[in-house]
This record gives sequence, C-alpha cells and structure tokens, in this order.
Amino acid sequence: IDTELGWGRIENGRWREREARGVYENLRPTLRSAIETLKEFDIPATWGIVGGLLVRPSELELDHLPSLVKDKVWAAMQEAKSSSFQGGDLIEMLIEGLPEHEFACHTYSHTRFTFDGFTQDAATREIE
Repeated sequence: IDTELGWGRIENGRWREREARGVYENLRPTLRSAIETLKEFDIPATWGIVGGLLVRPSELELDHLPSLVKDKVWAAMQEAKSSSFQGGDLIEMLIEGLPEHEFACHTYSHTRFTFDGFTQDAATREIE
C-alpha cells in the first residue's frame, strides 16, 4: 500500500488540490479505521513508505535531485501544511497497530526515475 501523502504529487502540483480538499488530514482517521479492519480480518500488508515522510523539512537531503525537482520540493515544504508531507505519526500508527506487517522503500522523495536529468547516482541515493 503506497504511503506517500503529498510526495506523490509534488512534480505536477496536484498536492495543493488534495490538501485543499482535506485529503491528507482526513487520511489519519481513515488509516486508523483501515488498520482496525486489517487486524480484524488478519490481512497482511506491505506498506511502501516514502522516506521524506519521516524527515522534518529542515533536515531533508535533496542535493541528489535535478534542480527543477529540488526547487518544487522546497517550494511545497514552504507552502504546505505539515500534515501534507510529514507522516511520522502515520508510521507510528502502522507500527503500533500492525507490528507483523512489512515496510518497503518507496524511495526518499518519490521523484520518478524517468524525470529529465535524473541520474543513476540520484536513483541510488533515493533508494539508500
């Protein structure tokens, strides 16, 4: 299950529209409900986590990204509500609610590897 909040929409700017509709804030109670349903029916899941969810904006490491993407990420961090890009609370909910489930790397910044100017080095750093 993708766990990315606004990170999946930085490049095209659609995170703004979703933020305005309350998608990211409403995700919290929805996730609690989903966790309870998964537990009730003993359904395992693998959660693809974007690394940026776990990092405060002031601690983001983006030097490996093409400058256009880096600029969009910084702009989004300045403009957005914290609930749109910071998800440490979501990860805690998952760990506490579903300790037997798996967590997978969904890269660090969700930048598509096909983005113009994205290098092999950038891909390696995204995964690391």
